Formats: sequence, structure tokens, C-alpha cells
Amino acid sequence: MRKGIEADGAIVDLRNKESINPGNWESICIIMLTSTTYIRSLAVIFLGDLAGMLHKDAEEHYPGVYFNTLEMDSPFPGGESPRDFYSRISTVFENLFRGLEENTLKSNVLLITHGGVINILYYLLENREWSNQSSFYPMGNTSVHTVEKGRHGWKLSNANVLSHLD
Repeated sequence: MRKGIEADGAIVDLRNKESINPGNWESICIIMLTSTTYIRSLAVIFLGDLAGMLHKDAEEHYPGVYFNTLEMDSPFPGGESPRDFYSRISTVFENLFRGLEENTLKSNVLLITHGGVINILYYLLENREWSNQSSFYPMGNTSVHTVEKGRHGWKLSNANVLSHLD
């Protein structure tokens, strides 16, 4: 946990060093380690009653309930189904990309989120079908992934960069 906090601090330092305007940040996380102005915010509701619960408590109260074992249309207790989660995240990215293309967002966007959201972004960018049982793209904690629009659409130009931790 401590290492993750230090790595998150390195992301904040990177933001400060690069003079990134917080007003241009896009957030899908409900908890931010920095004070930001949100362009758009989505609460991480997909875990429902399990959100923030210790693993041992989740096992006791909801034995065998894991994201990758749910049916696509079966929600977490009090939360979302994997299909709802995918739909919500893909809609945000579609709107974000459209806003950048139409210049309704007039600057670069920094997205701070968790690996599940980034994993869906990879599937979207590669036009691959996603399910909660799909393989997970490798990524380190606080890794940086850069998406840019080129001649052939939106693509990852950098993936899993960790140099800000050096």
C-alpha cells in the first residue's frame, strides 16, 4: 500500500512539473489524491456493496463473488453488472474522443483511473470484444498510457510507462 501511495505522489509531482492545468483533467475515479476540477466525473459504483470492503470481509459476506466470475448481466450486490460497467466506460471514452475531435475540449486531457478502466480502453482502441473474463493487459501501478489521434484514428502511442518513478 505504501509503495502505491508513493507512486501516486510521483504522478502528482509529474503533473506539477509539467504545469498541467487541473481544469483539463478527466476523471473516472471517485477518490482523487489531488484537488482537481472535473470536466466529467463518474463514480466507481461497479463494486456496489463490496466497494472498500476488505478481502476477508468480502469473502465472509459474499463468498465467491468476483468480477471475472459474474455473468455479463449479473451485477455485484448493490452495484453494476460487467456489461453496465463496460457500457458506462466506453460511453465516456466515446464522448471524450468526440469532444476532442470537435474541439469542444480544447486541450490535452489527463485521465487518472484504475486498471479496469484502462483495460477497457485498450480493448476499445484495438476494436476487440471485451468481457469480464477477457485477459488483462499488463500495466504497473501508476503507469502512464498515452492515446493520440492519428491518420487511422485513436491509438496508444505509449503504454505502461513508469519512468516518472525513477
